[in-house]
Amino acid sequence: MSRELRQAMDRGLAYKQGAIDDLWSFWYTFQWAILNSQALAGSKSADITWWRNNIAGDVNARDAVYLDLRKIRPRSAHPEFLKTMVPLLADWYTSLDALEEECLDILEDVKEDQKLLVLFTFALNGVASYAELLAKHRESLERNTV
Repeated sequence: MSRELRQAMDRGLAYKQGAIDDLWSFWYTFQWAILNSQALAGSKSADITWWRNNIAGDVNARDAVYLDLRKIRPRSAHPEFLKTMVPLLADWYTSLDALEEECLDILEDVKEDQKLLVLFTFALNGVASYAELLAKHRESLERNTV
């Protein structure tokens, strides 16, 4: 779930889920899938155990996992698979954050009957951006994840 949706649920507030929430949900699910992947299945790393335990936690725990993952460097002792996925996660986060900001700015000036079209447009842009990032990271992904 997106941060905003999760916070609303935790606080018992009504929330209208949108396309940007779905894109963020995909991003969090992707993080969970990386940490629970077959490539890391046998790991006894304290870091990986902590990340796995916290990726399914509350909003702050999930955010802490990403902030921690971003600190992984190419020469670290972490598995190659993880070092390959972190740059993709970081680029995707930046892309989603920018997309969300742009969407919110545009929605402020759009008439109510046009909002759904704007949201669908941003949903498609988010999927296209993800595909572009996969293409950008393709060589590294093919070399280190197959």
